[in-house]
Amino acid sequence: MAKMFPEKPHQIPEYSKEDLIFNALSGLPDDYYIFHSFNIVNVKANTIEESETDFVIFNPKKGIICLEAKAGKNIKYENNTWYYGSGIEMKYGGPFNQAQKNKYDLIKQFKEHNFNDILQKCKFIHAVWFPDISINDLHYIKLPSDADKTLILTQEALSFPEKYIDKIFDINIHNVNTNLTDYDTNKILKNILCPAFNLAAAASSNLQYKEIVYKQLIKEQINILNYIEEQHSAIINGAAGTGKTFIALEKARRCAEKCENVLFLCYNRLLRDYLKNNYENEYITFCTIDELACRLCNTKTADYYLLSDILHNYTKTKDFQYQHIIIDEGQDFGKNNIDETGIIEYLEEIINGNDDVNGTFYIFYDENQMINSHDIPKYLKNADCKLTLYKNCRNTENIAKTSTRILGDKIKPNVYFDFVDAAKPKLYIINNEMTPEKMLDIAIEKTKKEYKDIVILTSTTEEKSVYNSHIINNRYKNIPFYTCRKFKGLEAEAVILVDVNKNTFLSEPLIFYTGCSRAKFDLSLICNLSDSDCKDILNALNSPQTNRNVFKLFANKFNAEIANLMN
Repeated sequence: MAKMFPEKPHQIPEYSKEDLIFNALSGLPDDYYIFHSFNIVNVKANTIEESETDFVIFNPKKGIICLEAKAGKNIKYENNTWYYGSGIEMKYGGPFNQAQKNKYDLIKQFKEHNFNDILQKCKFIHAVWFPDISINDLHYIKLPSDADKTLILTQEALSFPEKYIDKIFDINIHNVNTNLTDYDTNKILKNILCPAFNLAAAASSNLQYKEIVYKQLIKEQINILNYIEEQHSAIINGAAGTGKTFIALEKARRCAEKCENVLFLCYNRLLRDYLKNNYENEYITFCTIDELACRLCNTKTADYYLLSDILHNYTKTKDFQYQHIIIDEGQDFGKNNIDETGIIEYLEEIINGNDDVNGTFYIFYDENQMINSHDIPKYLKNADCKLTLYKNCRNTENIAKTSTRILGDKIKPNVYFDFVDAAKPKLYIINNEMTPEKMLDIAIEKTKKEYKDIVILTSTTEEKSVYNSHIINNRYKNIPFYTCRKFKGLEAEAVILVDVNKNTFLSEPLIFYTGCSRAKFDLSLICNLSDSDCKDILNALNSPQTNRNVFKLFANKFNAEIANLMN
């Protein structure tokens, strides 16, 4: 399927047939980018000049077509003038002149962005689509000098658009052969074509752009939010990066706008601190389950059995201070002394058993990040209705591939459309020639060249980490240093995952998945692996082996590139 911008056509008159054309173009292969109703606005001498192209068709290996659509069987050309079947004169001197003008306006945009190098290797063609006229009709039409039948699409193209569009792309344009690189394609999309369709277009850099895109609610998230607006209780499942915490926060914010108290529960103290520091609100209480236990039980340490008794009493007294409860990272609440005491069930009963407060109860979880407990909480297992988020809107596609490979080849990352250039994760293999500290220092210096928000995560504990003697106040040479468990639920622009060994892959795959998926734009893996370790891991994952370098095979399996230590 072609990538359509917008995903659905604008509201357009039925007689224009642009909806039929839109649907036809959407069936093109996925290397096509289709932009409907593409606008270019220039201000000259304090006067606005506008042009609108019905469709811009972009294929990085074929070029760009500026396409005008003109429906109606009785279109006429008389006295140097184009007319609709109704007799109304067409604007801009007719469809061919309009399409050609729009093409040159678009070329001008490329020049203003100093993309002259791209202009030398990308065809620009204008064309007109008459969806009501057949090829046979076209034989009897005498066209004006500014039109040519090779630039016309007819009714037949509605059924086989690629065949007819390819004929137009095959036209020789000043001996230009289109062959754009991925880098060229991203430049065109980010700077010229996509800004007209995305509020994030004002961002001046890849990093800013992606930050803004990822902070926007995507359609899937909006649908979930709209659904739970009508539900008093909901269980939302989603893989890492699908926006669970984002949706949870947005729901909490909406409740707080009504001056209604919200209890936002999580398991990790680090996540709680981040939420409190960044989303402080007088109507939202962010706390861990242990913190809630200590508050309600008036104890210094969490007593889940006493908490269970107190919550059970609240189900009867109905004087709990919160109208809404939101639990994030719900899979962490499967620890025996939490789950067996029925704490989650009591919290749900407190809210939904009190008709006077019109409260809500939501849990967000990811069973693939179950690293703080051994079992999914009974409440989640037994839930009648679960909603699922599929779209990863945190990680680049390459990072998503690396993090999910450990879960099996059947799991394919479903990444929110990614405009930002993103290299594969870097794989560092510790050897006898270089100490772990030296290798980590190299990885940090390479990462610092592009990113400031960097975190080091260990796949083991701080005490067992080979870097333990260098960690002071959760920092390694001023870079935050945490375990994957403690950092779960959080994210950073760049993550360096350390202490990765054979056990990480074979015994604790969810640790690897969780740690990798914390990275938004850049990921480095520092691994202590021998040839035989790599072979054992590849065998365990049923990955075929050849006589090639085993480290390269291993890197390829996990969608990574072996880091160049010299540059």
